[in-house]
Amino acid sequence: MKDVASGVKNLYPAVTGTIAKVEADHVVLSLGRKDGLFPGIELQAFRPGDPLKHPITGEPLGVSERDLGRIFVTRVEEDRSLAVADPDPSGPSGPSRKTLPLAAGDSARITAAPIRLAVVPADASVPASLRDALIHFLTETGRFRVLDSEITASLLIKNGISRIPRAGVSGTPGPSERDADVFRTLHTLFDRHHLLILRTDEAGGRDRIALQLVYPGRDTAAATIETPVDLARAAPPASAEPPMFARQRNEPIRSLEPGFRTKFLAWGDLLGNGKPLLVVSTGNSLEILQPDGSGLAKAGAIKGDGGDEHLSLDAADLDGDGRAEIVVSNLRWNEPRSSIYAWDGREAKVLVKDHPGLLRVEPGPDGKPRLLGAAAESPRAPVHEYRLGPEGLTRADPVPLPKGGTFYNTARIHLPGTASFLHVLRTPEDNIQVIDQAGRLVFETKEALPGWESVVDLAGHDPTGAHSLRLRVPHRLIAADLDGDGVPEIVTGTNIALLTFTEYFRGYREGEIHAFRWTGKALEPLWKIGGIPGFVSDFAAVPSLPRVAGQPRRIMIAAEPTAFAATWSLDTARLADWLTGKGTIRLFAVPAP
Repeated sequence: MKDVASGVKNLYPAVTGTIAKVEADHVVLSLGRKDGLFPGIELQAFRPGDPLKHPITGEPLGVSERDLGRIFVTRVEEDRSLAVADPDPSGPSGPSRKTLPLAAGDSARITAAPIRLAVVPADASVPASLRDALIHFLTETGRFRVLDSEITASLLIKNGISRIPRAGVSGTPGPSERDADVFRTLHTLFDRHHLLILRTDEAGGRDRIALQLVYPGRDTAAATIETPVDLARAAPPASAEPPMFARQRNEPIRSLEPGFRTKFLAWGDLLGNGKPLLVVSTGNSLEILQPDGSGLAKAGAIKGDGGDEHLSLDAADLDGDGRAEIVVSNLRWNEPRSSIYAWDGREAKVLVKDHPGLLRVEPGPDGKPRLLGAAAESPRAPVHEYRLGPEGLTRADPVPLPKGGTFYNTARIHLPGTASFLHVLRTPEDNIQVIDQAGRLVFETKEALPGWESVVDLAGHDPTGAHSLRLRVPHRLIAADLDGDGVPEIVTGTNIALLTFTEYFRGYREGEIHAFRWTGKALEPLWKIGGIPGFVSDFAAVPSLPRVAGQPRRIMIAAEPTAFAATWSLDTARLADWLTGKGTIRLFAVPAP
């Protein structure tokens, strides 16, 4: 099955070429057999435009592109090929759209980004072990983002699809109208996913499988793979090393339902007695919880002001008095404001109220927490370190960020025993980069870590781009020594989409937390917690208690019920929680590296 998955990967060479000539009924591409092209392969045509620059700083951001639709290769030679434009420019779904005519000098490519793929069994005779083995090895290639088999089965059953017809092949009559209806339904269900139809049969006393690759919106196969296989042995290997971001399911030690929304988490020794308390953001107020024998008991609350929407939450001893302060940044009517509180066991004392800007906490070079702040006027404003004293906040040294870095998508790895550090950055494409102090890119993950981000428009934002004040807040990214070995781990989270209806409305099935170790040359996967039901909004390491030898590492994860799009085919209880805004806190043991 590993060879079969490699064969499927070869159907998606990541290449970019140009349209050398446009004829009446076809175009000539500068790509050919040597580039991996074959008759039936699909490319995206586009026209490069003007350079894009930041409206304020003038910093180059890239080059604009005009989408010219899809083209399909009909004939391939060694170093060139012939292709025709998509006769139906409406795309896989949605209303018809006009495209510009193709011209010599336009470009065409097969994206290097992960391909969204759904493995669809043709009928009930396909063994689940065969399907799961294929999904495992396809994911292991790193080329595909494969839809979960449980989701696929649920969608087929719910829509009464028990048999998938054979897709037509180029040069032969197309499928019947009834079969074409099945493919239209499949493309609607598996929105923008490429379909890999899997069927089994027996020929000459040997088991065989046949795979048909069908592009979104099509009812003919771009390619077919047929090969003998031992169905009795076709199963995902139990000991196989998974790819960096392969799916994994872990069981929590305990699940708690506090009865309110769980957006952000932070642990801190608020009372200075060596017994950390858990602070939970509900979105616009704070709940303080105390561990007890049965879970978490409510110890108090800090009510928010009207119009607040929290962006981040931290707890750390910032003034050196042995007690942790609570740091919360939020938007109030689209204006960034931050506050710092102390908790005495009964009520909150306001240390800083409505600081104009954003604040967050990260570990410093000496392992002690340091407070960072960014001004309110722009999400790209300079970042400074701040000191908390009796008179409030004092701005200290500037903290340089790497190119592309913002207040929330960057963390630092402080190298033990030296004054050196590395930037860790989460890109808009969800790759993780490591950048040195000179600004040089030294490592980037090959696979994207699909996640989520909050996008908010600050006050004064001009949607035309003349005054862009849009703030993007990705999943929490930290560099911290959680296991006490003196070397910081890189920890971040992700959420796996069930279906995507638009760029801004997605249904999420489950979340994951990933940890990495910097080896000096690469980020090495250290551990992962996967299969967390719902939408993972934040995580926080449970502090180790002093004088408790051998205490296992644990992490608490906040999850909110998955969005409506993900619940219509799942369970109504989760939908009810989503409508009422209730979340869940789960306690996990950190897996061994």
